[in-house]
Amino acid sequence: MGTALDIPGPGKPLPEEAVEAYLDAFVVVSVQEDGENATVIAEAPGSDAVRLYDLTRREDGWWPDGYTEC
Repeated sequence: MGTALDIPGPGKPLPEEAVEAYLDAFVVVSVQEDGENATVIAEAPGSDAVRLYDLTRREDGWWPDGYTEC
């Protein structure tokens, strides 16, 4: 099950900066960019929990669309 994010602008220069406010106890472990889309993978230290943040690049930077926690 995913969680949609409705973020006030502007976008951020880097994908990991765009999800920073939504990490909670999670830590970014990798960023995968593919043109206008990116996925930020974050893990919770001491746990098996992982979040996958989906992002879209727009004119003013990267915007998180939402995340899936597993």
